[in-house]
Amino acid sequence: MEFGYEQLVKATQSFCPSRLIGKGSHGAVYQGVLQDNRVVAVKRSSINGVEAQRDNLKKLENEISLSRSES
Repeated sequence: MEFGYEQLVKATQSFCPSRLIGKGSHGAVYQGVLQDNRVVAVKRSSINGVEAQRDNLKKLENEISLSRSES
């Protein structure tokens, strides 16, 4: 399921601190309520584009390394 940014802002009341569920190394998770009253968890990433690329590259390198060691 995909949602637009504006939908997520509205669902989380502009990422209100009272809606904060938890924080991790890559961002914060908020409780949101959609227009149809479904409750959702919304992760707001705190990594910028360059950091995200580095992180993804590191994950890929780890996966390749693990694959080689299993062969």
